[in-house]
Amino acid sequence: MTYVYVKSEPGLWTVGFYKPCGEWEPESDHSSTEDAAQRVAYLNGNAPRGATERWPDYVKRIAYVMDPECWVSYTGKPREFKQRMELRRQASLTRAARMCDTGEA
Repeated sequence: MTYVYVKSEPGLWTVGFYKPCGEWEPESDHSSTEDAAQRVAYLNGNAPRGATERWPDYVKRIAYVMDPECWVSYTGKPREFKQRMELRRQASLTRAARMCDTGEA
């Protein structure tokens, strides 16, 4: 399977892949082509040498637990809603990273 990104709405790009039956399977939404392209490169194993994903997996797992609602795929929802969810995702990742760094909840 190969991940791609598509412009799903004005100002919003969705990363995902097409199943063999042709059905679209979304993975994440992004507010810029640069972010979407970076995610696609990472998922396809084409990240530049030495590059790592922005958030370590252990931080993501904590963020998912902290705010699971914002990690659901929102394909088909209004752009403003998706943008708010992306802000919540970033906030939960930041809080999770801070918790890992400081040990505080």
